Amino acid sequence: MSSAPRPVSNRSADSQMLASLVQAAIDVELYTIPLYGTALYSLRGISTESDGTKWPGLRPVPVAADAKGPAADTQRAWNLVYSVYIQEMFHLQLASNLLLALGGSGTFSLKAPVYTAKEIPCVGPVPPEVSATPGAFDGDRLQVFQLIETPDWDATKSGPTPPFDSLPDDFGTIGHLYSAIRWYVNLEYADGTRLFDHMYANAKPQVNQFGTEYAAKWKAVGPLPGSLPYLAKPGMAVTIEPGQDPATARAQANTLIDAIVCEGEGAHASRTVPAQFTPDEQTIERDSGSQGDAAVRAHWDQKSHYRRFQEAAELLATAQTWLSQPLTQSELIPENATPAQRAEAATRFAAYGYAGTQSKPSMLTQAQDLLDSSYTNLLESISRAFGSGTTFPFGAMTGLGSKVTLVWVAAGLLDTTAVPRWKPVTPPTGDGLHACQGLNACKSYNHDTCAGQCECATAVAHSCVASNSCKHQGGCGYPEVEKQGKLESTSPPNLIPGRNSAKGNGGCGAPIPATQVFHNPYNGVDVKDAEGSSIRGDVWERARKLFLADVVPELVSEGKLTPEEQAKLEEATVEPSALRTVLQRT
Repeated sequence: MSSAPRPVSNRSADSQMLASLVQAAIDVELYTIPLYGTALYSLRGISTESDGTKWPGLRPVPVAADAKGPAADTQRAWNLVYSVYIQEMFHLQLASNLLLALGGSGTFSLKAPVYTAKEIPCVGPVPPEVSATPGAFDGDRLQVFQLIETPDWDATKSGPTPPFDSLPDDFGTIGHLYSAIRWYVNLEYADGTRLFDHMYANAKPQVNQFGTEYAAKWKAVGPLPGSLPYLAKPGMAVTIEPGQDPATARAQANTLIDAIVCEGEGAHASRTVPAQFTPDEQTIERDSGSQGDAAVRAHWDQKSHYRRFQEAAELLATAQTWLSQPLTQSELIPENATPAQRAEAATRFAAYGYAGTQSKPSMLTQAQDLLDSSYTNLLESISRAFGSGTTFPFGAMTGLGSKVTLVWVAAGLLDTTAVPRWKPVTPPTGDGLHACQGLNACKSYNHDTCAGQCECATAVAHSCVASNSCKHQGGCGYPEVEKQGKLESTSPPNLIPGRNSAKGNGGCGAPIPATQVFHNPYNGVDVKDAEGSSIRGDVWERARKLFLADVVPELVSEGKLTPEEQAKLEEATVEPSALRTVLQRT
């Protein structure tokens, strides 16, 4: 890389280049998330809820070192890929914060990655026998994962050297991309000014999702031998907030780059990740409420991504997927099941394998549509978070896992050639959109004959808090209460499912899972309705009750429903749709 003094006349072009390089880093970090998530959730296993209900899908559970067999190896593989999957979300945040610290790039917006079989963004071509498209946990995917995470020290990989006249198509390794970013971040001109300091003057607010997990460990422990001169200084955080001394901010920027390089792309496979770049186990448990999540991530995050995927490749022969071993009905039956529980398991198993009719799509098609919609809303909600410096939609991102699992389970039963497609869709607009089955105020958006009789949500599905694309889409309600005809935020809140006031204001997902219940107390406060009664029980039942009490009378007064139709709706028993039956509650 050039060491000659650089004329300050290049600053405008250098500013654009640094922003483009960081945008490329954001794009490639986002690229890894659906790719790794698709393989992760193809791994088969059953989880048990506190009430004994069994669901397809694994969760982070530590595996004893001496545990053997397919089940142990599948869980081990799941833990390993999961730890990288979560850490890529962290890296996406770090790269995005760096761009915002540099003044951003217009309106912050994430674009869905495009996957091609023979090319990895920023890395280059893959071997001709390998496909780089999303797929199940298999040899192709593990080879591609290792190519993505190839350390920058690999002598067989070379990349372009800054300064650049135009953005290179390939860097050889992602680690080399970050080396180029570091060069520009620390660029000093012949007149003594610095590129970073100039761009930082326009810094924007950033997002801190993972900061508490790392705060306890981000202390100076001395640089690693050789290559990382800016390794974590005392007091560094995962953001580079505006208004600081530029030298301090620049050091923070280098630390963010170090974190990404040490944990993933660019890290030496045989080197343990420095302690300050591993999350604190107790903090993860406190924040997530999951001891398993904390133990799994704290263990695997001590190793680089490349090293983790090397170890994952050793599990290919024994790890099981939903394609290699499809779901069986017996796996859904709880221990010491009652007749009702056996019947529920049979109903749910039939729904997973629903082949569809001429008028109703198969479960595989419904699951793909659900994933596409949830993914679309997630990208928008992440962009909204970084664009305004608000909370990162971590729950919505992790909530996608159950949607990917549903696609794989249905594929194993219906079409083993299918793969989760992660296809962005255009959210519908206009009046009449609703959050779930039986909550439609009109029939113009569906094939039903009457209001209140639809089988599905017409609003775009989403997976969790704040990732809905329009009002009246929050499945479990939002911390708001109605005052003089308007919904306003309150504390404590009144949970009003399907009545959120705008996009981004919506708790839990849509459609509403048949088993979804209110999480009350809310932040330790017992939430009550307008009559002073504690809000408990089934979320959909409350949404339907509100619909019948508020929407239906209005339809009758407008002449859109007859009193007789109103009476039938009030008396009707609504059986959960097949899709709602297989959706896991949050």
